[in-house]
Amino acid sequence: TLNTNNESLLLIGIISAQSNFEERQSIRETWLKLAYQESVKHYFVIGNDICDIPPEDRVYKESCIEWSVDLKDSSSFSTGEISTAQEQMEMFAGITFLVQHPIVIHSLAISAEFVTVSKTYCKVSLYNSVTRERVVSATFSSHDNNSTLLEKSVEPHVLPKNFEGQLIVELSTDTGMKKILGQTGCWMQWNNAGRLITYQQLVRRMLEKPVAFHYNSCLPISMTFTVYEKESLEKFIMLKNKRKKEFEQENVSLKRKLIQEQEENKDIIFVNVTDVYRNLPRKVLQFFKWAYMNVHFTYLMKTDDDTFINIKEVMKKLQVMKKENQSYLHWWSTFREGWIVQSYGKWREDAYRSTTYPPFPCGAGYVLSKYLVQYLGNDAYDFVYKNFQGEDVSLGIWLAGLNPIRIYNDKNSCIWTCFGKCNPKSCNRAELSVQSMYQAWDSFTKCNNFCGCH
Repeated sequence: TLNTNNESLLLIGIISAQSNFEERQSIRETWLKLAYQESVKHYFVIGNDICDIPPEDRVYKESCIEWSVDLKDSSSFSTGEISTAQEQMEMFAGITFLVQHPIVIHSLAISAEFVTVSKTYCKVSLYNSVTRERVVSATFSSHDNNSTLLEKSVEPHVLPKNFEGQLIVELSTDTGMKKILGQTGCWMQWNNAGRLITYQQLVRRMLEKPVAFHYNSCLPISMTFTVYEKESLEKFIMLKNKRKKEFEQENVSLKRKLIQEQEENKDIIFVNVTDVYRNLPRKVLQFFKWAYMNVHFTYLMKTDDDTFINIKEVMKKLQVMKKENQSYLHWWSTFREGWIVQSYGKWREDAYRSTTYPPFPCGAGYVLSKYLVQYLGNDAYDFVYKNFQGEDVSLGIWLAGLNPIRIYNDKNSCIWTCFGKCNPKSCNRAELSVQSMYQAWDSFTKCNNFCGCH
């Protein structure tokens, strides 16, 4: 526990990844020098636990979930197979998925009952989730044949590693999908498809917000595929233990370097999370909890280890805010409004059910009053949902019910920027490489402008 007697006007938490030694050092040798002259405390915030799964063996490189392929002896795989008994499960029109190793699509299939109930032509399509382009499709009608499952071959198509796709059934008329799904029995059992693909989200209708995948669900459609370049996958599987051993050795060295860095600088807080991108909301929340319990401050700033902060300008504004009693439920940043919730990629959101996020601040820099930190780090800590993607959007969701007073675009103060675009009047400059951090500092010390001297 730290000495909490003298209150700091500002506590800075710089969120940093474990291996970003150079980034942290570049900040210590540049803009943090200005923090020593002010009523400021600062800490780098790092997750205490190292993910022990090599990045190549993770389902998503942003998470710490192991991908273990299940090839069996089969050469052909399917997303679903006909079951002998009808299941009682909620029906969906489609599924989104991530390809873990290149596959070749060969056929698309649909439940005959679904086609009969729909009384129209049904198209089963595979889309690229990112570009929305249709990759392959097949059209079915009730005249096709009498089997339980109608299947059609498509032109073989390779889906590369990390491809994100959507398999969905579309009707010739867009009305009535919900009704038809409700009237169709569930005859399809999920198949793990050799874990060559990872199911992500379930889709009720084409343009409707998807929900997180769960096995208590059913689709009237499926696709069949084979492994592309099977030999390279077999080799990858064979080398798994070797990768794990090498990664373990790297992690021992990483841990040692982190301990040494902390002993030398005494400016790191290790919080109780596994240090991966998807755990950022937990990481930030843990820092708020630690800050509330250990430091006496008026305002808390969160920033990243690739961001330059103009401390003088920030402090100038905070002194005015304190004088004007803006230290209760206040936060200061640039806010994003009407931001659309993503269904694919690094920022894919499974948990938030709306189509847009509530207003949220720039992750590259925001300031919270101590009462907001107390609320998040203490009062609400055990209750808030910690698995939304992104700590910036999470903050917007967590604080939406409090409706704190947002301070932004004040003509008399610096303005927070979210991206790397440089503005000399900004409070911060984001997305900097280590080299750019030193260059920004160089021009800042020469001409008081972190965008460069012109």
